[in-house]
Amino acid sequence: LTHTLDEVRKENPSVAFVFVIGDQQTYDRMVCLLSDCSDGRYDWLIPMPGEFHLLTHVVQMIYRLFWKDLFLSLLAPMSRKHLSPDHKVEEFNTHEEFLLIVGAAIMDLFKAAFGPSCLDDLHVLSTAVRKSCISKFLLRFLVEYFFPYVSMRHIIRLAPTRERREFLNRFYGYFQSKFKYIGKNNYSPLCVDYLHVYHRLNAKLRRVWDQMYTVSMRGHLGHNMALDQLIEKINKTCKHMIYGVVTPARIAKVVSSLNFIWPLERLHEEAMGLEEPQAQGDMGTSFLDDVRSLFVWFRQQFANNMQSMTQTSQFNPITA
Repeated sequence: LTHTLDEVRKENPSVAFVFVIGDQQTYDRMVCLLSDCSDGRYDWLIPMPGEFHLLTHVVQMIYRLFWKDLFLSLLAPMSRKHLSPDHKVEEFNTHEEFLLIVGAAIMDLFKAAFGPSCLDDLHVLSTAVRKSCISKFLLRFLVEYFFPYVSMRHIIRLAPTRERREFLNRFYGYFQSKFKYIGKNNYSPLCVDYLHVYHRLNAKLRRVWDQMYTVSMRGHLGHNMALDQLIEKINKTCKHMIYGVVTPARIAKVVSSLNFIWPLERLHEEAMGLEEPQAQGDMGTSFLDDVRSLFVWFRQQFANNMQSMTQTSQFNPITA
């Protein structure tokens, strides 16, 4: 890490400050470097946590909290036996996809029982389900975990602005205690540390970060990505392009060539009619078939009697 940071400084000697983004481990090591170096060697460094990795750990936290009472029973009927509450970053996409499917199916379940606009007034809905253990459980899943995650995910996929950055910062405080509860003792202090750094930034530096925390590869609305996700894409592409002995010189050559390869790839896809479609709705992807299948399964567990969602009960038909 020190070698990488020294190279960054060597390439930007006249720049007063540099934002460096990384996953939790890299972020923690940069914070430790700043604490340990009293000679001012890294005074130019402003470490920032990668929000793609933050999202992956929010998803993992949700899986751990709801694994036994929700997700585990859904694996067999939905052919998702490969999923795990302790999945790795490389398995994020499949686990996030299923989380979105489960959340959408539960929303449809409530709409079928209480009407299409029931989620518009959560206070009324929470009163209606107060006697049913399973209904309160599913509503808590939506309100306290699923909706905040989707909101955070959606904000990151939009173009950066100061207002969106301030809204995004709220999720650090919101998920911090949940990270602590589930035992994610690295991400819990990270949330506190990031908020401290952000609010202590010089106003001009804060404005830079407010406009640069995501990037768009193709300019499609709703398809931005966090900066550490771009780094992951670069790393993955380089691994496919580099053969034989890996050296810093070869890595630098391949990475710089991506500035030409990716635009050419995009032009070729557009010419062949293979370009990525514009985003459809908030998610940019449709899971309608799986959502419908899971909704039907939920109804079967409730014996097709949607009134059971309001009856006094401590019974969980999902795990029965």
